[in-house]
Amino acid sequence: MNQHTLYFLYDEQTKRAVTKAVRYSEISEQMKDIRNKDFKLGELVFNIYQNKTISILPSNAIPMEKKFRLNGNEAEKPEEKRVIVFTVREPIWAKPRSVALNYQEIFNSDCELIGVDIVYRQRTKNDERLYPDPMYMEREKALKYPVNKIRDMLITTIPIDDFRIKA
Repeated sequence: MNQHTLYFLYDEQTKRAVTKAVRYSEISEQMKDIRNKDFKLGELVFNIYQNKTISILPSNAIPMEKKFRLNGNEAEKPEEKRVIVFTVREPIWAKPRSVALNYQEIFNSDCELIGVDIVYRQRTKNDERLYPDPMYMEREKALKYPVNKIRDMLITTIPIDDFRIKA
């Protein structure tokens, strides 16, 4: 037999499992516990040869173990934000240090974040990058900075200190 039926207790409101998926004999012991009286019984069928879950009842319940989840049940996986990345050779050195970016590319982009990767290397410090990590900013925030027209191109100047390291 290549399929196992496993059981778990889940919260009816959040649809998240509160116990690990186990055999019925083990879950029946947990169901007797007075602390678990508010939780419902969920069931999943797991194919051990294919190493994947065939079905979950109820279909919107989310098992505790990631290996037992159906692909559509990745509820706790954070939604990745789309990013448009600008590569800048050298920052603007005037105080405050800034970067000049093409305003039209930011404006026309459907991305939620803009990223800036400054590739300038310090010659006096073993050729290390001055800013080794890319920096990020919300697109809407970037659109609020002043815009200048230089050679038929709209340029927005954003101080480097206003960016953050993590997307």
